[in-house]
Amino acid sequence: MTPGEVHSIPREKAALALAVAVRGVVTYSYPEHIGSFVIEDESGGLYIDVTEPLEDGTRPVAGNMVEVSGVTGEGGYAPVVKARAIRILGTAPLPAARPATVNQLLTGRFDSRRIEIRGVVQHAEVRSQVEKFGLELDGEFGRVTVLALEPDGVVPADLIDAEVTLRAVCFPFFNERAQVAGVRLEMASASEIEINRPPFAEVFSTPLVALDQLQPFSPDGNNFHRKRIQGTVTLVKPGSFLYLQEGDQAVRVNLAENSPVQV
Repeated sequence: MTPGEVHSIPREKAALALAVAVRGVVTYSYPEHIGSFVIEDESGGLYIDVTEPLEDGTRPVAGNMVEVSGVTGEGGYAPVVKARAIRILGTAPLPAARPATVNQLLTGRFDSRRIEIRGVVQHAEVRSQVEKFGLELDGEFGRVTVLALEPDGVVPADLIDAEVTLRAVCFPFFNERAQVAGVRLEMASASEIEINRPPFAEVFSTPLVALDQLQPFSPDGNNFHRKRIQGTVTLVKPGSFLYLQEGDQAVRVNLAENSPVQV
């Protein structure tokens, strides 16, 4: 069967542990202590569950062409294959990433598939979990969380406010009823992020915007980049937020950390 055919099996049928063999290119592979990975071909993507260590210790990585023998499982959202044996057949180019919006991702049709999005980085940080690098990307497509297994020398502060294109595998968040509640994108390395337009070299060199012009109408829409504002601080909750006022206009500014600013 193809990955797409297995992925399309009704979940109640997939729960019967049907014997299957599938072949595809590995697009994402979790670290060794987790073992699971994702494969894809022109028919679709498929999550391969390797929660039980294989006797030969085979561990594919992105770019491997593999053949997997195992049984189906219903998965938490869509059918998966529980691997019993894995054979690495060689290497192959990664499948083309498909441009998508967040609304399209929320339909579930891109589950376990490589997608491409372009937007402005709103937040980036080094994490200490399995995914060691994370960022929030915003654009006309919507807002989405992107995680990478390795930062590969990318400095988070250097990405904030940059306009980027990235390619990653789509994973949905789902509830107990197997309904999509959100999505995240995962990639092996932050080096897969392509910077189309770097941020301003100096934060305070961005254009100054009056408080009543933060979200004005524009035929070009919102550009999602940083805004620079100024005013008088009227209230501060340390480490949380402050209120800034200019004339008869005021805004709340959320703080990522403590600031020496006072009323």
